[in-house]
Amino acid sequence: MGDSWKNNRLVLDIQEMIALHRKGGIPQLNERIFITSTTARELFFLKDRGSAKYNYWIPEPHISESLLGEGGMVALRYFREAYARRSRQDRDRVHFYFGTDYPPVIESGHRSVAFLVNANASRVIKECAKPLGRERRRIVKSRIDFLSAASVECIPLVDRSAGLALPLFHEFAKRYTLKADFQNSLNDILVLALSQYHSLPMKTRDKVLADFAQEVLGAAIELNSSALKISPRNLGGDRSRFFESKGYINKGWRVSRSWR
Repeated sequence: MGDSWKNNRLVLDIQEMIALHRKGGIPQLNERIFITSTTARELFFLKDRGSAKYNYWIPEPHISESLLGEGGMVALRYFREAYARRSRQDRDRVHFYFGTDYPPVIESGHRSVAFLVNANASRVIKECAKPLGRERRRIVKSRIDFLSAASVECIPLVDRSAGLALPLFHEFAKRYTLKADFQNSLNDILVLALSQYHSLPMKTRDKVLADFAQEVLGAAIELNSSALKISPRNLGGDRSRFFESKGYINKGWRVSRSWR
């Protein structure tokens, strides 16, 4: 991504995005707002916290492209019913392995949910979310309509950013006590890793995460209203070499991907 893509951009984490949504109306923003696919999955209740089971299926990008035109909703209902018993995406997956330290984690649907948000495919998400209860369906509908109206864009977790998240999480776990469900801490690091990988500032209310970014990544921290703005240090072109030079790699930990 070129430098022009980074000018006046801001990544919001899950708490900041929810707070912005709760204010109501369409915000007049000075920045171009992004969320990560990790945040989008949480916003849409794709998977419950502390559970390995997915609440509903969403189409992979190659399927979604065929659903955006006329007649797409009819085809989507067929796909949704056909895939209803599947607990994860077939190919849009990334696996995190933590040796004997933590159970493995399978992250599914990152490219898929980012594609739907960026394609403004709110109808597809609403149809897919029908297996949720009435209240959560209402929340999903409100949130996706808000993202669309506010022109929020989504950055997917892909191979290189996932690879950077692993050593970051390793270092975070050495320095801080993880949340009761360690996957919640992993999600925080996934959002940070994506913003750092793309050299984009991030807004959060998580002081521990901001302290970590400052201590380990040399990020600049600025108090912005009730939140903290994490501005990344310029790591140059080879970010992976930077992380490896810090000695974060645990040989028992690895990432594998199954997207094609």
